Amino acid sequence: MTIEPPRYEWTASTAREALTVLEAAKKLIEAHVMSLEPDRIYPRAELLRMTPVGLHLELDLSAAVQAVNDRQIVNEIQAASDN
Repeated sequence: MTIEPPRYEWTASTAREALTVLEAAKKLIEAHVMSLEPDRIYPRAELLRMTPVGLHLELDLSAAVQAVNDRQIVNEIQAASDN
């Protein structure tokens, strides 16, 4: 029996969604590796190191950094007006 290799693609637009996607990807990798040793509870570290997996990750934190910068500016303005 031949299994067609699945390909997954996700998009996330919030920090929560991104973390959920990362967790889902981790669980999928673990599940597929577990099929190589179905009698084990968790895959061996050696098996995880040796099993080839392709992953392309692009992470854009520019909006989050901008929010941090904006928040710092607001805090500085508030601090200056308090003086």
